[in-house]
Order: sequence, then C-alpha cells, then structure tokens
Amino acid sequence: MNNRLLAKNYNDKISGKHIYLKPISENDISDTYINWLNDPESNKYLEVRHKIQTEFSTINYINNLREIEGCDLFGIYKNESEILVGTLGITNYDKNNKRIEYGLLIGDKMSRQMGIGGLATIMFYEYIFTYTDMQKIHNPVVDANKNAWQLVESLGSKREGVLRKHFLLSSGESRNMYLYGILKEDWLQRKKNIPLTNLKIKIEELK
Repeated sequence: MNNRLLAKNYNDKISGKHIYLKPISENDISDTYINWLNDPESNKYLEVRHKIQTEFSTINYINNLREIEGCDLFGIYKNESEILVGTLGITNYDKNNKRIEYGLLIGDKMSRQMGIGGLATIMFYEYIFTYTDMQKIHNPVVDANKNAWQLVESLGSKREGVLRKHFLLSSGESRNMYLYGILKEDWLQRKKNIPLTNLKIKIEELK
C-alpha cells in the first residue's frame, strides 16, 4: 500500500459552463471528502459503506484504480470556487472491446439538489465519445436509486439487464441491480435534444 497518490492515467481537464472534471489530487483528500464517504446518505449505494473510510484507505482505493490501464478517479469541481463537490470514477476499462464502466458520487448536498450530477454525466459522455475511441459506456445502478437510473435513461442509456437480489442495503434488504449501457450512436442521437450550453466542453492538458 502507498500513502501517496500514483501518477494519474489521464492528463485532461474537462471544463463546462458551471463545472470542470480532472483527475483527483492529494489536496482533495480532505476531511470533507472523507466525510462524504462515511455519510450514510451519500454512501448508501456504495461499497465503501461497509467500513469506515480514512485518508489512507481513500488513497489506496484511488491507487488501485490507477494501477489499471484507463481507470482513474476524476474530481468534479465548481468553476468559480474550484471546490470539489463530487467524483466520477472510471472503474473498468476494456480497450479491446472499447467499453468502460463508471460510477458517480455527488457528495455536496447543495450540488446534488442543483443537478450537478446530471451536468457531470453529460460532460463525461461527451468527452468519452468525442475524444476517445470508446464505443460503449456502462454502469450498474441499484434499483432503489431511482434518481440515478432515471438520469441515465434521460440521457439515452438503455437498461440491458437485471441482476436479481444483487445488492444488500444497510437495512438488510436485498435489492436488484439494473445494468445500463449507452452506445456511441445512442449518444449522438440523444445529444441533439440537449442544450448546447450543457454539451459544450473544453479540453485542456494539465501541467
């Protein structure tokens, strides 16, 4: 285990009208961020809820991602304040079949209410399908997380399957896992109905 972050796998800053995404840095591993991971409201659909998270465990998780080609954890930041409000992680990268899997966390409650998760997802889809050769993005969503699966459906993602009684809530209740996927052609069609201000992104190389 390493108590320092490994080198990032992406060197891009993805900027939109209200927020930007970039690979997370050690400066972001703050008490605020770790509190999100330990907050029952924020982590109820995350595997991290099974044990108390610390700075060490958080850095170790990110390093485990960065040891895998194409995987990384991006921070989501507000443009004006540059404050971290959430994360978006590429958790699986299959270069042979040109598909990736991701997960999203908006830890800041105000940002969650403002729809930052939707904006970050739009920007991520646009980045992946425009600036990489990936042809499919997929992500599992617990059926109880209605806001999440309604969001990805609204952006053109299709429910491709169901894993029955696949996720155990902290209450002990067993829930199904929905499997969602969006193809590049799905996105090219769906983005025609998304306001250009939400789609327009700027890519800058990080120093």
